[in-house]
Amino acid sequence: MKDLIVEIDGEVTDQQAQYELVSGNHSIRVTAANCSEYTTQVTITRGKTTSIKANLEKLTGEVILNVVPADALVMIGVANYENARKLELEPGTYKMHLSSDLYDSKTIDLVVVKGKTQRMNVQLVKNAGTLSLTRKPETAKIRVDGKDYGASDKIELRPGQYLLQADVDSSYQQFMENIVITKNKTTKLKVDVKRRKGIFLFNSIPHNTRVRLLQKGETKFEFKGTGIIEELPVGEYNLIVQSPGHKSIREAIIILEGKNYSLDLKLEQGVEENLKTETTVSPTYLKKIDGGYFSMGATLEQGSGTRMELPVRTVAVNMFYIGTTEVTQGLWNEVMGENPSHFKTAQAGNSLPVENISWLEAVKFCNKLSEKEGLTPAYKIENDSASCDFEANGFRLPTEAEWEYAARGDDSTAQFKFSGSRKVDEVAWIKSNSDKRTQPVAQKSPNKNGLYDMTGNVAELCNDFYDKYNPADLLNPKGPQTGKKIAIRGGSWNSTDGKARISARESNGTGARKSTTGLRLVRSSQ
Repeated sequence: MKDLIVEIDGEVTDQQAQYELVSGNHSIRVTAANCSEYTTQVTITRGKTTSIKANLEKLTGEVILNVVPADALVMIGVANYENARKLELEPGTYKMHLSSDLYDSKTIDLVVVKGKTQRMNVQLVKNAGTLSLTRKPETAKIRVDGKDYGASDKIELRPGQYLLQADVDSSYQQFMENIVITKNKTTKLKVDVKRRKGIFLFNSIPHNTRVRLLQKGETKFEFKGTGIIEELPVGEYNLIVQSPGHKSIREAIIILEGKNYSLDLKLEQGVEENLKTETTVSPTYLKKIDGGYFSMGATLEQGSGTRMELPVRTVAVNMFYIGTTEVTQGLWNEVMGENPSHFKTAQAGNSLPVENISWLEAVKFCNKLSEKEGLTPAYKIENDSASCDFEANGFRLPTEAEWEYAARGDDSTAQFKFSGSRKVDEVAWIKSNSDKRTQPVAQKSPNKNGLYDMTGNVAELCNDFYDKYNPADLLNPKGPQTGKKIAIRGGSWNSTDGKARISARESNGTGARKSTTGLRLVRSSQ
């Protein structure tokens, strides 16, 4: 028998098949749970083996249960055996009570015989009906008599009358209905939770303005000029009003149930100084860069530039908007639903620049962000190639000329070697100070244009294919139309100060991914 307790001369020993004892008389006691006790005296003689046989009588009976449903609760008297299915009991007659939710309970007379094992099969009878739900909206949460069933579409309940409640959030009315459940029947119910609604009236000058109402970065309603929305779901919205040649208006509005919200606006003529993406997790600010001209390439303060930074020539660029920071992992993840970056931390993940992305992935990101914000995508993508429409108002990558013009800042007499300073440590994370990884954006000083990390942190993908400069390409140069490599500017956390100079140029294949390479957003117009 297993689990025997063996005592020799009053001391408990491990259960063994054989014991070595000194010569003489010894007392032996053997016990086991629910068994009789065995005791004897044994005389041990030197060099001889003495055998004894301890017969223990089982004092209990054993019951092995097979119960349907398997999670049924078993009670014997006042004792709760929970989900036990093998019971040892003293001989006698017992009342065994079995119960389970949604089943009829059952009581059985159980007779236990000493030393005997009996097997019992017990099947409880189901006592339930089914509630089948169609929910609108699908996010509605269901409670029945206060018990939370979440988003379940089928709920089993005991026969009877219940109160069903459905909720979404504060912008919806509460749905309540009494239901009756019948045994072995299915009760179907359509749960339609109504939105709380108000009325929105809008008029603007000029009358061709584009009007959008957004929630959490997503456009919910859009119209031109004058509009009336008679049943606008209650809640807080971001109102964005835009018209070509006018400064846009952004403001938060709150729609209340049964109330009118009226707004008359006159847009001011002009151009936005700054733009802001409508993303919620990690919005990006874009700074307006007025058009102008500058000396592009390895100018004197840049030191010994390579032949790919020559010839130095005077280049003119039109006005554009450029991100004040590199695109962060938070923004990329919000738009693309993933974070491909090599460097991630729980604390700084949203503010670290995204990296480990290819040029093709970067232009797809630009298009997807444009679509999310209701802008015209700048890129036409076909297989592994993409072409840019510079007239579109959507997001894109900067040309090399735009990038260098923005990096040099608006002070043409400063003659900085790096973007914003002659001292690289003031404005950049490079190999000598980065701790061999990216750092959160906007930790160093900005340049004169208010742009951070134009030098260092991650090198930034440009729109241009990489090749020698064309000396005749002077007005808004966009580089060659085709190529195998893409221009990269600014240097990274792994660059020397020579590779991080404003005029320094590097390149990547269109599909290459590196932990040193990210991007910065540009738009041609608001």
